[in-house]
Amino acid sequence: VFENSSYLDFSSGAIIYGKNWWSGLAFKHLNRPQQNITVNSSLVNPLPILSSFHSGYTFALKKNIKNKALLSMTPVVHYKFSEKWDQLDLGTYFNKGILTFGVWYRGLPMLKNNPDRDLNELNPGNPINQDAVVLLFGTEVNDFRLAYSYDITVSRLSGSSGGSHEISLIWEISSRQQKLSYRRHSVPCAKF
Repeated sequence: VFENSSYLDFSSGAIIYGKNWWSGLAFKHLNRPQQNITVNSSLVNPLPILSSFHSGYTFALKKNIKNKALLSMTPVVHYKFSEKWDQLDLGTYFNKGILTFGVWYRGLPMLKNNPDRDLNELNPGNPINQDAVVLLFGTEVNDFRLAYSYDITVSRLSGSSGGSHEISLIWEISSRQQKLSYRRHSVPCAKF
């Protein structure tokens, strides 16, 4: 028998940044809430803490006479882990004017699945810990951003998965004063 369940879930994070870079840490499920969904369950099943690290740096590849970047590259990294599970995302964005192109790899290509961590149950017969290559194309005009991304599955699931498509539409609503303040205090991370 299932029942409704509610619980408090605490998370925390911190970020430091400069003009062209950022690095941060985040932690979810700090209080390790119970996630039981059955009545009178004797199974104690607390959510494990999920930890993550993310960082990036923007390089100007071409500048105009006012020293403003006309073409830039932003390599980024995002690593997250929780008990028996971990994932590494490596990516790069290229920006030229209002256009952005990005490519990401999701997986740990140097690390083989460890049977003690039960990863082979999710990916049987494939000893390499990998998931997908992601391609992204986006554009930004005034307060609107539109992006399309496609995940190319590179794991054993590639035969039964046609990948996945995602379209994002972002509309930022703010006053002129808020926009000026945002530009002065914004983290220089990728917008897509």
